[in-house]
Amino acid sequence: MKKFWIGERSLWQAFWLLFVGGYICILFLNLLIFSLLDDTTKLETIGLVLILVTFAFLAVSLISVWRCSKNVKWQGWAWVARFIVIVVMIRTIYSAYFLFAELIPAIKAIPKS
Repeated sequence: MKKFWIGERSLWQAFWLLFVGGYICILFLNLLIFSLLDDTTKLETIGLVLILVTFAFLAVSLISVWRCSKNVKWQGWAWVARFIVIVVMIRTIYSAYFLFAELIPAIKAIPKS
């Protein structure tokens, strides 16, 4: 993982194995956990934790892809990878804004035991 973070891996490994493969694993894990939970309070609390873990993974994987993008023979792939990183970052920030705008009032409305 350290080699991804400091940009010593090849771009294809950072993009396909870490970013794409890791994100698919995180999505399946999220779906599995959400399907096993019934209690609404636990669902919202654990859901918030899973969202934060997913965002943290995205940040690490996108930074790794950016840093590893220099490790290609044809520099066009570096530009494509960096463009994808920027698009995913913008989309993630946009989604996070609307997600937390809806989630925070719902969390505040949960009765305390």
